[in-house]
Amino acid sequence: MSDYYRNMVLRGGIPTGDEFVDFTWNPSTGIELEPEDPAEAGPWTPAEAGRFLAYTADDPMGLMFRVMVLRGCRRAELCGFRWSFADLDQGVFTVKRPILQLGGKLHEEATAKRRAGDRLVFLDAETAQQLREHRQVQLAARLRAGEAWQDDDLIFCQADGRPWNPDHVSKRFKKPAAQAGVPVIKLHEGGRHTGNSLMRDARVDQEVRIARSATPARTSTTRTPMC
Repeated sequence: MSDYYRNMVLRGGIPTGDEFVDFTWNPSTGIELEPEDPAEAGPWTPAEAGRFLAYTADDPMGLMFRVMVLRGCRRAELCGFRWSFADLDQGVFTVKRPILQLGGKLHEEATAKRRAGDRLVFLDAETAQQLREHRQVQLAARLRAGEAWQDDDLIFCQADGRPWNPDHVSKRFKKPAAQAGVPVIKLHEGGRHTGNSLMRDARVDQEVRIARSATPARTSTTRTPMC
């Protein structure tokens, strides 16, 4: 059962046995969900992806979206990328500590490994250069913030160093998509699906494509709350 359908059921009453018990106030009525679209949207075409990236080039989240679309990253990975695990000279990110949102709170995965080892995200030369420039801008912002800066070593973060809320990233993704005139799809479709599609169109070897985007087989289920 989807979240949308489940919420619609709860709004009608709370079931006990074969009956529904009516309440004077149902907490589920305060939850707003987007209408469910039973047809799964496909990934963007190369032209649509290019239009979106051009439109978001100067957006505060533009570089994050660029990495997501071109390399098929998940939102937990985007929110958890660290400078300590980035080699811009080699053009590669190592996925180590994704940030998840569970029960309204942020949690950091202890590990994010596949059986074959750490997942690597390979960057093109232009993206690597933009990340170098982004690093300098971030260091300047850190100096201005002083003690107010929350140092989590994050590549993509808020103006004071705090991690982005993954749900916020998903919602924020849709607004520039609409403004850019491309199909408004879910972040997972704009990232994972579109990234894989672009690599396939570029004739990236299938085994390499799978290795770059494979689902991590976590070696630990430990999650650390982030204050």
